[in-house]
Order: sequence, then C-alpha cells, then structure tokens
Amino acid sequence: MAQQRLDGLQRAEHEFGPLLSPITASSGKWNDYVAHRTSTAKSEEYEALNPEGDGDDEDDYDDDIYSTFGGTNPRILHRAIHDRVGELEGEIGVPRGTFQKGIFLLDSTIKIDDGSLTRPENGTVRTRIYSPGTPSYIDVDLRYNSFSRSYKHEWWYSLGFHVVNDPKPPRPGREQADDNFGFGDDDFDPSVGMVFQPGFSRDHTSNDWFPFSWGEYDGFGINGLDGPRWKKIDVAFRRMLVLTTSLILACVGIGYQIACADSERDFAPHESGRWKLQWMLEGLAGNWVARGIRGACGFQLSRDSEDADKLKRVRKEEASVANGGDDDPNMPDEVYMRAYARRW
Repeated sequence: MAQQRLDGLQRAEHEFGPLLSPITASSGKWNDYVAHRTSTAKSEEYEALNPEGDGDDEDDYDDDIYSTFGGTNPRILHRAIHDRVGELEGEIGVPRGTFQKGIFLLDSTIKIDDGSLTRPENGTVRTRIYSPGTPSYIDVDLRYNSFSRSYKHEWWYSLGFHVVNDPKPPRPGREQADDNFGFGDDDFDPSVGMVFQPGFSRDHTSNDWFPFSWGEYDGFGINGLDGPRWKKIDVAFRRMLVLTTSLILACVGIGYQIACADSERDFAPHESGRWKLQWMLEGLAGNWVARGIRGACGFQLSRDSEDADKLKRVRKEEASVANGGDDDPNMPDEVYMRAYARRW
C-alpha cells in the first residue's frame, strides 16, 4: 500500500514538530515554509543552533571557547545564543528547543577582547529564526564595534530585523540571504575593518527592515533609539511582550533582562558575571534600551521618566565637558541627544 504523502501543516508538523499552536494557513504556505526552512538547514553557508548539543558539557565547551579565542566565529557566540534562548523558553513556558531548533546563523564574525574573554570588540551577527507556529521567519542583523583609544573609549552598533510572512522556496543556485539589509549610505562594516562613516542611524530602514535599536558613544555623548510613553497594560501581558522582544536580542547572542514591574531591575548586556557576552549597547549612566523596549511594548515603570531625565542631564554634562565647558543654557536638548521613537 502506497504511503500517503503529507501536505501543508501535516508536513510541517512531521518535519519540524511539535509546532507551537500553529495557525490556520493554506497548504501552499506551509509547503513553502517547509521548503524554505529545509533549504536553509541544508545550506553549507548557514549553521544551525543545536538545542541538544552546545552547552551540555560545560568543561568541554569552555575549552573550545579558549581554542577559538580571538578568532572568527568563536563558539562563545553559539553558547550565548543557546543559553539565553533556553532561558527565555523556560520563562515563556514552552518546551526546551521550541525556538532554538529554528535558529540558524547566517553570518557570525566577531572578535573578542583579548583581555576579557567575554567582551566583543567588533563583528557582525546575522541570524534567522523560523516561527514554531506560523509559516514565517525573522532575520535579525547586528553590527557592532567597540574599541579604546589612549584618551577615550568609543562604541557603536545597529540592530534590526526583517519579518518574512510568506517565505518562498529559493531559486536553484541562488542564495537565500539578501545582501541588502536596509542600510543607508556611508555605513560601517566592522567585519572588514572599514573606517566608520555616519549613516548607521539609517541602518535597517528600507527593504522591509526595521531598526530595533542603535547607539553610539564617541566621547562627546551618547545617541540612540529610545522609546515613548504608552498606556498602562496588564503586567502578565507586558511581560510576554518583553520576553518576545528579548528573544530577538537573544538570537544574536545578547542577554538583556528587562524589568516589567517596579520591584524588578534591569540587567544590561554589559553587566559582568551575568551574560556570556558583554555587549555595550548603552552607556553606564542608564539603561535607556530597556526603557525604550518597555515603551515600545506599551508601558512604563514609575521610575522610567525620572531615569530618562537624569540620563538627559548626564548627556548634556558630558557634551559640555567635551566642548570645553561651553554649555549654552538656551541650547535645546536635541543638540545633545538625538533620539527618536518607533513602536515596533
């Protein structure tokens, strides 16, 4: 008796299940999803995140981290993604591996600071996460650089994402990854060490890409994407929104625990001892990325407004010092802090 050919959702469930409360979609969309995800998994250009491997043997894994220390694609990045996504799976309440088995590294070239073993200096991280419940995927792109001069420390980054709701099977002989990540002109590519040119604030703003966050510190103040104030919403609902947002960060190896109640605190990526990789996404004066995420998720903690005002004063003071103490009291704040809001 001939075996029945699986189709649509049944086929996706067979290949990648168990799926997570899958939505109703046409068989054609689910078949395209299966073909696209299968092609990604088979590609020699991309690397799957193994939820059953990386991290089960702590000692062996740490030895491997040291063996690739300072080189291309250090496995500490895999471990950072693996561990943080695993934590979020537990917090969200889904089985281990639900999200991890759908994550693929499209490109990951980072260099770790020789003296820290945990602090990235520069790199590009691009990952893809296939939805466990819809025929779609999200590409996440992080570009990062951090270095110290004799008289100051500088850093900048841009993080963006691209949602594809109807993935099509790739054409034969054609790579899936789109080289155009929605970058503006005069952009910086840390993977090749090019001199940075202004323009990263326009990264991920075209070709259906959206900026998640960007920031820079050049010794003259910190600039970046922040979030607005929104209405109050239920704590449980806001927590799920924040966890979903945190998953995007985790897909590129960024750990960030974001408070959802006044009794909680933020744990930023650069805080030592908590995260596998200490990314510098914001200054030490305040967790404005966390506030921006809360704002984008529709709520604000009681301390956020005051903290934002404090950070604004710190930024103006830094700018004043950098300009030799020449601080015009009539100068608008926008001169010292460029910020804009987008509800993601």
